[in-house]
Amino acid sequence: MITPENRIKQEDYANLTDYSLKRPEGAKQFYAFVTFTDMSTCMRDYIFTRDRFCAHMLVLEKFHDCLNYIHSISLHESEY
Repeated sequence: MITPENRIKQEDYANLTDYSLKRPEGAKQFYAFVTFTDMSTCMRDYIFTRDRFCAHMLVLEKFHDCLNYIHSISLHESEY
């Protein structure tokens, strides 16, 4: 049984998703994990755009103020 004292702490993880967004007609849905140089991670979901390149540009725009600290960006297309 997992109790609160045994649960893994997620101090180095943040979810920056705006769940109020709705998918426009004909758009694909993407989500991204951005890992920084201190190995902390941010997730950004509900990225609606027509292709992978535009989704990547939107992620870069979202994190433009901390580009020097980005270690990696993992971009995925959502199947649903």
